[in-house]
Amino acid sequence: MIVLIRKRPLLTIRHFFAIAGILVCLPAAALLNAAVLTVATSHDNNSTFVLGDSVRLDFTVAEATATAKLILDIKDEHDSLVSHIEKNVPSNGNGVVSVYGPNARLGFYRVYSKLSTGETLAKLGSRPAGICTYCIVPDPNKRVLYPEQETFFGLQGGFNTQTNLLPFLGVRWVLGANGTDYMWSHNEPDSSGQFAARREAALKQGRKFPEHSAAVEGCTYKGNIWKVYTLPTLYQVPAWAMPAGDPKEHVSVLNPKADSAWVRYCREAVKAYSENYPDRKYHLYQITWETEYPWGFKATADDLIRIYKLAYPAIHKADPKAVVLGPTGGSMLTDWQIETFKAGLLKYLDGISEHPYCADPDRNNLLDQITALKQAAHRYGGGREFPLYGTEQGVRTDEKQDQEVSQARFVVRSNLMMLGEGWKVNISFYCADYWGEPGFGFYYNINPKIEFQTDKVCPKPIAPAFAAMSYLLEGHTSAGRIEWSGAGVLGYAFERGDDII
Repeated sequence: MIVLIRKRPLLTIRHFFAIAGILVCLPAAALLNAAVLTVATSHDNNSTFVLGDSVRLDFTVAEATATAKLILDIKDEHDSLVSHIEKNVPSNGNGVVSVYGPNARLGFYRVYSKLSTGETLAKLGSRPAGICTYCIVPDPNKRVLYPEQETFFGLQGGFNTQTNLLPFLGVRWVLGANGTDYMWSHNEPDSSGQFAARREAALKQGRKFPEHSAAVEGCTYKGNIWKVYTLPTLYQVPAWAMPAGDPKEHVSVLNPKADSAWVRYCREAVKAYSENYPDRKYHLYQITWETEYPWGFKATADDLIRIYKLAYPAIHKADPKAVVLGPTGGSMLTDWQIETFKAGLLKYLDGISEHPYCADPDRNNLLDQITALKQAAHRYGGGREFPLYGTEQGVRTDEKQDQEVSQARFVVRSNLMMLGEGWKVNISFYCADYWGEPGFGFYYNINPKIEFQTDKVCPKPIAPAFAAMSYLLEGHTSAGRIEWSGAGVLGYAFERGDDII
């Protein structure tokens, strides 16, 4: 258990899970002329509300009997009853029944919904049958905008202008505006020089290149731009720059004949990024992605280091604000990463980026893994202290409702541990469910027609828990572990000026 204590009351720890209310329906009887029940909320694209908002739940009923009733049990994330509601359906059996859900507390609400004749909500996208959900989070307009070097919380991918989730969750860091916007293979799929030519043409037309994302950099809340900081990844090698017969894993070996093309691309990409973001104090550039042998990189440590050795001086020459990150392992420190450190990779890094996945960070010793990473970097990096960046970290539920509270606990605890241990940024995974990796989303995807970047979602418990955490702790730094809490309890003090949590 992790307990936060602050000198001045703001939000209490109960708000991490003061989460009450989702709509859930029991399985419908398979009748030939059974009634049909569907639901929409008054914020139907994201079902996310600010404290004080009116929460209207509109149930559409078709073909019900005139005497049927709509029966709702509104519960919190622990399935404790918050409210029981019964309402008559329209006398002709067709129409809309509107109900106002509890809205006095921050948190998560699951509403179990059925007709007295047994019909319930059908499964919709990744949302289970019998339920719909909403949550209540802190007002985004009351959040403070901190400079990027004082900002920690991030979220990866799948953003849509219709869902507009970033302000509600308090997310400031994203992994590139469009994910692939600065990747080599995306920008030069056919030959070297394509990126520079396309950018020159765009600039002549008065456009930015790469273009900013409407769902990320165009994100607004009540008319105000929601500021985000992006972290691009540069290296994903195009087919023409691979050796013949390369299996095209996450990161291919670079064909030596393409060395100059890679250097040129680094120079042009970071020039573009620095000119697109002149207000940033520094520019983070993650080079490779999940370079894990053998599933992500089927080559030697020297082959990987050559990619960085070429990129590092080119990037720093083109952008004085550059911070070069890598190797972005698919998990925390592995034997393969230690091999690359021993072989000299750290000479070409300004910071270390990782994908620190750790379901159940307490039992799986996330702190021990962080300590081992710091020790290895210090040992093989000539005694340097490398800043650490998490660029993908999530917990999947496998679409099982009984795992959703655990997902929230593990994501929150992992973020608290990493902030407590001095990581600079942590980007969680993933915005909303998609079909290839079921259950990672902070939100259910309730548009079955859209796999990625869905335009309609509803929350899981992790959404308001994360929103409360980022509201409490953004802009704070670690003052260290709390040592007096006793066996089995881990705590941290976080501070910003006189404010101590």
